[in-house]
Amino acid sequence: MIPTPKGKENKKKFISRCIKFLKSEGRPKDQAAAICYTKWEKGDVSTRKLFERINRIIGEEEDKYLSKKQKKLPEKLKKKIIAKKKKK
Repeated sequence: MIPTPKGKENKKKFISRCIKFLKSEGRPKDQAAAICYTKWEKGDVSTRKLFERINRIIGEEEDKYLSKKQKKLPEKLKKKIIAKKKKK
């Protein structure tokens, strides 16, 4: 199992801890480093799923402001319409 960053753990501490852990499991240092840096840069899969869900909910919420016809408009125009309706 690949470690994940803990709370407010900074990059340097996480990478160090992660590499030590993966090396203890028998992985070569360069492979462990690549895995840990990738994990730090890309984040936890569950975190990405959470953001996708939040964005989907926001999109659904904004769709309430649009008619069927307006939903077919380009994003830029939809955002203007939503902004105007939210002000009301």
